[in-house]
Order: sequence, then structure tokens, then C-alpha cells
Amino acid sequence: MRPRYLADTLLFIALLVMPATMAHAEDKPYTVIRPEQLKWATPAGSLPTGSETLVLLGNPAKEGPFVLRLKLPAGTVIRPHKHSTDEIVTVMSGELGVGVGDTPDPTGIMRLPPGSFMHLRAGTPHYARIEVETVLQINGIGPLDRIFVTPKD
Repeated sequence: MRPRYLADTLLFIALLVMPATMAHAEDKPYTVIRPEQLKWATPAGSLPTGSETLVLLGNPAKEGPFVLRLKLPAGTVIRPHKHSTDEIVTVMSGELGVGVGDTPDPTGIMRLPPGSFMHLRAGTPHYARIEVETVLQINGIGPLDRIFVTPKD
């Protein structure tokens, strides 16, 4: 049993040190992305100016699992909205101010520091306020949509 454990450990280490071009190959059953490979992009759509996105896995607009990161500038306000699928959020840096409900309520905002985790079930209305630049990682099963509680938002 001990040699098998050693072989598994060596395989795991080999996967971590493989070149990036191999990590993104279509026929590989894994994905490895190192910090120096991260390429942030300016999103199209309704995110505030200064926001950046980074898709690590999948495509949030298509069916299937996805992992994306959002970099949101200080002062970002995201009006009450909900999603058709579950949203899984991890605060990577900064601080997420988030509330649950149809109407923003400053007394109901939870302050989530780096390392915090939040799971929002499909259909749960929520809103956010970002006081300092914040990076969020969002995992889910696509397609990811955003349905504002008030359509004009």
C-alpha cells in the first residue's frame, strides 16, 4: 500500500508542475492555472466601470460547471437581483457587503472578509455594496443569469 501512496503523491506533484499549455489541452481530465497565467478582462454588460472578470473554468453563459472571478472596484453597488441557478461565492480579497431580500437595507448587510463563503439558492434575491476593491470567486452550474428585482436596474 505504501508504494501506491507514493506513486499517487508523485503523480499529483507532476500534475501541478506541468506546463500551462498542457493544462489547457482539450483532451486532459484536469485544469491547472498558475497565478502568473491569470488574465483579467474588462466585462461587457452591466458591471460597473473598473470591474474585471476572469473565467477559470467553463463558460458561465453556457450549460455546465463554471468558475469565475470578479474584481469589483470600491463604491460598487449591485441592485437586488436573483439567479435561476445556485450561486456559490468565496471572498478572495477585500470585503463583500451583501444583503438578502428584495429591498436594500443598510442594517441587513453582512460584511464578509476574505475567506468567507456564501451559498445562495436559485431564486434568492440579494444585493451588494463594495467599500474596498474586492475579488470574488463564483462557482456554479451555467448558464448564469441575473434577473433584477426592479427591471429598470
